[in-house]
Amino acid sequence: MKMKVALRYQLHYQAISIAIFIAYFFLFAFIFPVSVALLSSRGVRINIDCFIATLIYILILALIGVRKDFKLFIQNGMSRRHIFIATLMTITIVAALLALFVILLDKFSFSIRQSQFSYVNPITHIYGAVNFGQFFLLSWLVLLLMAACGLIVGIFIDRVRGILRLVIGAGIILVPVALSVAMQLLPVAARTQMIRFVLDIVGLNTAKPHVGAPTMTCLVLTVLASAVVYLLNRRREIARMN
Repeated sequence: MKMKVALRYQLHYQAISIAIFIAYFFLFAFIFPVSVALLSSRGVRINIDCFIATLIYILILALIGVRKDFKLFIQNGMSRRHIFIATLMTITIVAALLALFVILLDKFSFSIRQSQFSYVNPITHIYGAVNFGQFFLLSWLVLLLMAACGLIVGIFIDRVRGILRLVIGAGIILVPVALSVAMQLLPVAARTQMIRFVLDIVGLNTAKPHVGAPTMTCLVLTVLASAVVYLLNRRREIARMN
């Protein structure tokens, strides 16, 4: 199987999946809220987050896709490197399309009788009004980073089995707890420096938040996550499809 065919195959099924996601999104995040607003006897304001659901969706999409597609492609003669490139290109395109989707939703609001209906995005809520290019780039990179995390989780599930999977999974879950305890044990000066560093990399350590720092942070983390995916994929076990 050639990489062009594999890319076309992935994009075809991802497009179907995106269409289903958008249909469900508008059902539960548009039709139902609008119905409630129309039936309400008093004015209400309805704000719906349009970004978190998209993040969860692309994470699950990448997790499922990397497990299913690898088995199909490897059994049809594709090299691991070409599988990695095709997968990376697919999630990059999907993340860009979903970034446009959430940007359009963020601009969408209207009145229903005495009710106000709008979609909100954490990026504009935190960083304020930004131009289209900055908004798109940051949204795209955040979605791409989440997709890369989904790829890592999917490959991890395929490569690690049994009790070892449970042990590593439990260890990962305990990492935030360990970090929280470590932060409390640090001297006040070191803790302040750590908090300042975190605020710096997310662009919140100044009077006016800026998107340049989180954009660069997401880019670096995405490159690192992609490198991890590539390394995990090199010696990945070949399992026959059922």
